[in-house]
Amino acid sequence: MLIYYIPIYITFISSFIFLLNDKKIEFVAIILITCFVALISGMRLYSDIDFNGYIELYNHTPFLVDFNLSTVEHLYGELGYLFITSAIKSAGADFVVVTLLFSLLSIGLKSYFFFRFTDAACIGLSFYLCISFITVEFITLRWSIASSLIILGYYKLYKGHFHTAFLFLLSSVLFHYFSIAFIALTLLMKINNFNLIKLGFVSAFVVGLLLKVGGQSFNLANDNSVYMVQTLFRYLNTPDSNVGLFSYLKALFIPLLYILYTLVKKGGAPMDYKIKFLAKWSFVFTSFAFLFASIPIFFFRISVISDLFSLALLINIARLEKRIEIRYLLIFIISVFFSVWCFLDVNNNISGQRIFEYETWWSLYI
Repeated sequence: MLIYYIPIYITFISSFIFLLNDKKIEFVAIILITCFVALISGMRLYSDIDFNGYIELYNHTPFLVDFNLSTVEHLYGELGYLFITSAIKSAGADFVVVTLLFSLLSIGLKSYFFFRFTDAACIGLSFYLCISFITVEFITLRWSIASSLIILGYYKLYKGHFHTAFLFLLSSVLFHYFSIAFIALTLLMKINNFNLIKLGFVSAFVVGLLLKVGGQSFNLANDNSVYMVQTLFRYLNTPDSNVGLFSYLKALFIPLLYILYTLVKKGGAPMDYKIKFLAKWSFVFTSFAFLFASIPIFFFRISVISDLFSLALLINIARLEKRIEIRYLLIFIISVFFSVWCFLDVNNNISGQRIFEYETWWSLYI
């Protein structure tokens, strides 16, 4: 089971890389970390609660020669995911090729996101892995790749490449239908009044909390055979987890830290466009998550995206601190915080029987 705590080891290695502040070391390290984590995640074999279902789906997915809407409409999964698995299956490969490919793409794109938005990609990725390695990169195969395409789409929005951005966002829908929500959120692109964004943040938190405390529940009938509709009603009728206090605090942590920093450092180092962009979408995505606090699976799906933007924002804030000792102390304290989170999260997933003793495909080939 020690292998599940790898994000903690990586975090402390990344903390030292952060201290070195060497771009060449950072570049080499992020590639090595990405490949290492992708290998661990991609080579898993019956080690998580969803794996058996994905194996069954792979076995029932038709070969490319028979691939059409009528042959896949009854299958669990989006067209993009099913098409790729069909192509890999048609090539005569085992399911391990699917998990390896998706793990490499998912973690690789998130590494790219941190490399482009920060000058400390290793620490950014390690923080992310501490809070999402098990739940996203290890268990939710389709959402792992969809979330990576979403953040890449928003990065392209930041660069002003709007057509490419929407291409990535539309592609994400092919791997998880919940991605549609993040296409809808691009309608907020033109809103740059940060006071309005903060007001929306507070309002969303209050509304979400009231719905949660009020015990908002859903009991809706559905006889539609369309996969996306079935999935939506299943999520609404049977939320499979609970949004606990610590999940709320984690979501609040970095946005509130940003507000505190801007108040304390008023008149200090100017906020460039990159920081403002990250702050805006960190607040927007976190607000969106709060609105769905009464539907846990939606809250946690959205939190993956908000966490990524919040972590990139955090690293940029840390770099604004001119006193090196304060900057390093901040990163050290946050490293401890996320490491503890990872430790507790792994233990909760083990006790909840969502992950099991780690097994690998290597055992089948040696």
